[in-house]
Amino acid sequence: MDLAALGADVVDNLPGHLALEPAADGSPLRLAALLAGVDAGPLVTPWASLATLLWAAPCRAAGEPVTSGSVRPARAAAGPALLVGSVTALWLVHG
Repeated sequence: MDLAALGADVVDNLPGHLALEPAADGSPLRLAALLAGVDAGPLVTPWASLATLLWAAPCRAAGEPVTSGSVRPARAAAGPALLVGSVTALWLVHG
């Protein structure tokens, strides 16, 4: 899952998922961990998610000062929390 999060930060969600999907080897548990990683990983860096870039542009156009520094503290806390929560949920379900 950490590798998936890192891949999503480096190359974006979809390419990161596609590059690592063969390593999941068709295992539903591994695929779930991969999805959690590539979805939570982009919270750490602002450019790793197209959705983040798409909502930031209209906010700036409307006069809202959205900068990488203004959202980084919340993103830095949310990313690891989501990864830990996802791993815990997968562990509880698949023990």
